[in-house]
Amino acid sequence: TSAIVFQAVDPGTGNVVAIKLIPPAASAELKVCQSRFLAAMNALRSLHPPGFPVLLDHGFTPDGSAFMVMELITGARLDAAPGSSPTRVIRLVLDAVESLEKLAERGIAHGNLAPDNLLVIRSGDAEGVKILGFGTSAFQVGAMAGAGLSLAEGPAQFAAPERLEPATAPLEPDFRSDLYSLALTTCALLGADTAPADAPTPSVVLPPQVHQRLFDPVALRAILEQSLRRNPAARPGSLDEFR
Repeated sequence: TSAIVFQAVDPGTGNVVAIKLIPPAASAELKVCQSRFLAAMNALRSLHPPGFPVLLDHGFTPDGSAFMVMELITGARLDAAPGSSPTRVIRLVLDAVESLEKLAERGIAHGNLAPDNLLVIRSGDAEGVKILGFGTSAFQVGAMAGAGLSLAEGPAQFAAPERLEPATAPLEPDFRSDLYSLALTTCALLGADTAPADAPTPSVVLPPQVHQRLFDPVALRAILEQSLRRNPAARPGSLDEFR
């Protein structure tokens, strides 16, 4: 059920674009998938969050798959730069938070956050983050159910527990699910351990070099631990609080 991304040329403009094709999850109702997908696309198009590729077109194919046509983004995955300073990692994660917050104000969650969906792009001497993978969770309602925290791979490995449980996966994810994924992603990028990862209140162990190079590592550890709580209601009350 994974999405497939193609590189193509827009015959109208001659620009190179990315086309994302998302097959529906077998266990989900197609009308529910389509409704959530359209809501996510409408929010993306009207808000233009800077951290997301520009959406050029979207819709459904005759076989029931969803598609997105977007600007083609080139850059390096955030997790592909080993040895990045803790301050750089945190700055880029917070750059992503700003765009996620815009969607959250519309009640839209990304639902698919992971290190390999964060791309570092450069403009002159400045760098920022582009968030990939959007639209998949909106269309594949409940697709992660039953994946299991220990067996999940790729983005599912960073999914909030409620996205993996059969009883709650079909429910619409909100910013608290993104908070969990963002916190787990931050831990992975910093080389931090969560012990144990599937506990109701896991503890975060930061590497010594992170302690040495951050002004307040205790505050960082505290917000990561709160964001990783199994109960969504126990996580921070907003993305702004996380920031």
